[in-house]
Amino acid sequence: MSLQMNNLTGQIPQSLGSFLTRLQILDLSGNDLFGVVPFSIFNVSSLKLIDLGRNRISGDLPRGFCTRLPNLQGGLPRDMWNLTKLQDLYIARNNLTGNSSTLVMIDIGENQIHGNIPQELGHLSSLEELYLGSNMLAGEIPIGIFNISSLKVIALTANSLSGKLTSYLANSLPNLEGLYLGINQFSGTLPSSISNATKLNFLDLGRNMFSGNVPIDLGITLQQIQSINLQRNHFTNDPSSTGELSFLNSLSYCKFLKTIMIGDNQFRGILPKSSLTNLSLSLESFIAYDCGIRGEIPVEISNLTNLSWLTLGANELIGSIPQELGKLNKMQTLRMYYSQLDGIIPENLCNIKELYFLDLRRNRLTGKVLGCLGNISSLRNIYLDSNALSSDIPLNFWSNKDISIVSLSFNQLNGPSELEIGNMRGLRELYLSGNELFGQIPSTVGQLQNLVNLSLDMNRLDGAIPKTFEYLVSLEYFDLSHNNLSGQIPMSLTKLKHLIYLNVSFNELSGEIPDGGPFGTNNFEESNLIGKGSLGMVYKGTFTNETVVAVKVFNAQVQDAFKRFDLECKVLHNIRHRNLVKVISSCANLDFKALVLEYMPNRILIIGFTLTIISWI
Repeated sequence: MSLQMNNLTGQIPQSLGSFLTRLQILDLSGNDLFGVVPFSIFNVSSLKLIDLGRNRISGDLPRGFCTRLPNLQGGLPRDMWNLTKLQDLYIARNNLTGNSSTLVMIDIGENQIHGNIPQELGHLSSLEELYLGSNMLAGEIPIGIFNISSLKVIALTANSLSGKLTSYLANSLPNLEGLYLGINQFSGTLPSSISNATKLNFLDLGRNMFSGNVPIDLGITLQQIQSINLQRNHFTNDPSSTGELSFLNSLSYCKFLKTIMIGDNQFRGILPKSSLTNLSLSLESFIAYDCGIRGEIPVEISNLTNLSWLTLGANELIGSIPQELGKLNKMQTLRMYYSQLDGIIPENLCNIKELYFLDLRRNRLTGKVLGCLGNISSLRNIYLDSNALSSDIPLNFWSNKDISIVSLSFNQLNGPSELEIGNMRGLRELYLSGNELFGQIPSTVGQLQNLVNLSLDMNRLDGAIPKTFEYLVSLEYFDLSHNNLSGQIPMSLTKLKHLIYLNVSFNELSGEIPDGGPFGTNNFEESNLIGKGSLGMVYKGTFTNETVVAVKVFNAQVQDAFKRFDLECKVLHNIRHRNLVKVISSCANLDFKALVLEYMPNRILIIGFTLTIISWI
């Protein structure tokens, strides 16, 4: 019976299994069914496949039932294995709770199952695929599971399982093709007995607490392996090695290897040139961030012509970036951040026409920003910040109209700010802080209607804030502080409805603060008034991060009030007392003075040097 992918509603009839006694296939997936699973279904001994996935079924699973279940809540009944002919059971993505020797597959991933994995699973002698990932299972894996010689896939990712693998993998798993144990709490070493699984294609041990050395002969027996994920553990390098990551040498035997993920470990060694020469040409991803890699980047890495993802960031890399990397024309992601690389950025990188993500931030790179990066139409993210790049930014750098993020902050970039930036209509984040850019802000910035973050602070920009900024309708974060800007804050900025952070401090701005839009704490309405003093009023206000403050506004009509403001700022900077309210910040121009104070409800406190006493509730 196949009724999948319709708009059926209501509950599954309780009598369904009582009348269809010869039913072999029941597929009700992709509908809008709700309620509990009828017990009668599991009395139909002829059933081979049950698929109830992608509905709104809830409640406990009947006792005496069996196999492929991706969204369960509760525990698994220990006597769930009675359907002697059932081969596949799909109950994925429901709201179920709870728990046959011919059973081939169990899929109960992406549910909310908790408790331990039942020991009885080890009795399913024909089981080939076991999917229990993305649940809340805890405890150790039953040893019986590793005695099922027919098993091809064990997928237990994203649970809270623990224990060591030494005793498990000592058993023979001759047919195992996929072992997925990532995002759990397993510990101990990676046993050499994993070599028994000679058909293994996929090994995922990432995000656990494994430790010890990775076997140096790992790849000699696992020659069918396609993907290895060891990242975010505590693995170390074999101390008998010559300073190289010796286990990588054995991976040259793995002719089908596509992915190596070893980041966030404690290897501490250099990349062996021989392994990079002999690694499979099918290798697509090499991810080795924050794992203690030392020395220079071997030019031999350019032999991996199918490489599309290379991450070596947060290591102890030194020397220059090999220009030979420009030969990797299938590269999409290149990340070598947080290291000690020096020299110039090789112009050959512009030959990588499929490059999507370039991250070289926080190194010691010198020279200029490559203008030719603007010619790579696939490039979406550029991070070159926190280096020592100098000279002006080439005009052709701004040619890519689809770029999303450009980060060039904290370099030594200089020259006029007349950037041809209006072409980059897809730009969402632009960081140019901490450089030596001078001149006026180009009005063409106003054409970037998708811009969310604009950081131009700590430069030498002058002139007025362009009125065209009112067209930055997506802007949320805007920093122009520490420049030489003059004139008024444009009233048109009140149109920026999404703006949550604006910093224009340490400039030469003058005039009135705009009123309305993101510049309004309700115009200091009386409903927010929490106190009065001889020099002014105190209002309750709330920042965008939901921090509540008290704002003391000095009355310009009171003689010497503004002088008292200056005096209080100086004195409160140097005095500390338990009854003296903490000053968070201040706001001042020619016509307005205010102190932003810590808000402390239900207290009578001294506000300021003038000993003005107010009480707020």
